[in-house]
Amino acid sequence: MKTCVFCAIDAGEAPAVIVRQCPDALAIRPRSGGVNDGHVFVISTAHPEQENPR
Repeated sequence: MKTCVFCAIDAGEAPAVIVRQCPDALAIRPRSGGVNDGHVFVISTAHPEQENPR
């Protein structure tokens, strides 16, 4: 399994309710249900490299 939860969702290795999938983004429903009806997270399918790792 991938260490980044969002990468794992994109790879189908972690559970998620996918609302919409595009080549460069993924819209998922929050596990908590969200703030309002229809609340979704839109995340990039590309994992950015960390500029200043600690």
